[in-house]
Amino acid sequence: MSKRRRTLLFRILLCVLLATGILFVKNQYKPNTLTLGLFSGSVWDVPNLIAYMLYDEAIDGFVDANPGVKIQYRSGTLKEDYSEWLFEKLLLGEEPDVFLVFNSDFDTLARVGALQNLNTLIDRDDHFSMDAFYKNAASLGKYEDGYYALPMELNPMVMGINLDLLNREGVVMPEGDLTWDEFYEICSKVTKDLNGDGVIDQFGCVGFDWQQAVNTNSVKLFDVKNNRGLFNSEKTRKSLEFVKKLNSLNEGQKASIGDFEKGSIAFIVFPFSEYLSYSRYPYKITRSINFNWKCMKLPNGPNGNSAGTFQSLLVGMNAKCKNKELAWKFMKHLVYNDSVQSDVYRYSFGVPVIKSIAESKHAQEKLESQIPDTNFKLNPTTLSDIIETSYMPERFSNYEKAMDLADKELYSAFDNGSDLTRALQVLNKKINDLLQVK
Repeated sequence: MSKRRRTLLFRILLCVLLATGILFVKNQYKPNTLTLGLFSGSVWDVPNLIAYMLYDEAIDGFVDANPGVKIQYRSGTLKEDYSEWLFEKLLLGEEPDVFLVFNSDFDTLARVGALQNLNTLIDRDDHFSMDAFYKNAASLGKYEDGYYALPMELNPMVMGINLDLLNREGVVMPEGDLTWDEFYEICSKVTKDLNGDGVIDQFGCVGFDWQQAVNTNSVKLFDVKNNRGLFNSEKTRKSLEFVKKLNSLNEGQKASIGDFEKGSIAFIVFPFSEYLSYSRYPYKITRSINFNWKCMKLPNGPNGNSAGTFQSLLVGMNAKCKNKELAWKFMKHLVYNDSVQSDVYRYSFGVPVIKSIAESKHAQEKLESQIPDTNFKLNPTTLSDIIETSYMPERFSNYEKAMDLADKELYSAFDNGSDLTRALQVLNKKINDLLQVK
């Protein structure tokens, strides 16, 4: 082959490679296309066959308002597999432009640089304000000195109250927030052996466990800065003593959610998503409430307030996203748009993150259209009060393992009648040993 012929073939090959590379880059980066990372099913672990509609309708609305834009997502990843899927995509460099973020994954994603710092985008957007969010929700996406995610929806702890049972027992609820003493007094009054067989069959409360007690008594369980537990404190012990005193009313009988459904319990503490599930398909098929009830704040301890914890779902932007302006516009559409956030009530079992939207007539109408049960009462102002007094659980390595260990040790101490002071000393040592493991 002549030198001239070899040169010509080389030039042709080079042109083909360049053309292929250009096509590859064009296919990889489409200026008007965003990829969205999400999972299938309910975020709050209650059956929800229409959860995907929240995002489908949000996408449709965004595309309609922005002609030429496309939002692509892959469906089918289950919630329990989503974190693994997302981290795998990050390792491969194939992560979506915008993606949902679990609270438990947020710190890790922010620390490794996977999330875009949103400060600049927030500061220069005159049509966006973090002040519109519930105050404690706004801080969910903050890491060190920047915002790296925005809240999408919330799921606070609430206390359900059987109004018919209390009326039947002649109980008049105190005005204002319920204190521990008032809560105990009511539980003591309604806890009874109704059929005279010597066994308690009407109870005061189910679900108010040691975690609810320390939360509502403003007990700090961890020193995150110094990586150690604070379980061995007087406030913790007194909180546990209250739970022990409350449980003793049942004389060894264990109340269950089933007892509440039968109308045999005055109070129940559970996530708001569970509260909604009693009046919405498909749970309503198997779970029935035949009495008037509503939700209220948790009772407040002597050193605290009615604070419970809340779960959250966030949305973040890929730090390597090519079109950050479009991604920001879409993120804002998800968390800030009236129709999308109102649809959280319609298609999910959580609460909108914008207070004015959560309390709006529009949002309430969407929620009520999904809840035909006239026994179910929901006051949007009360729900806002619950959220505003709630707080996010700690976020650090081994937090969940530490809380699982505390659960195991403290329930064992309650069941065995152990001395709580000694039990907390032992527990705190085990917690510190666990937190020191790298």
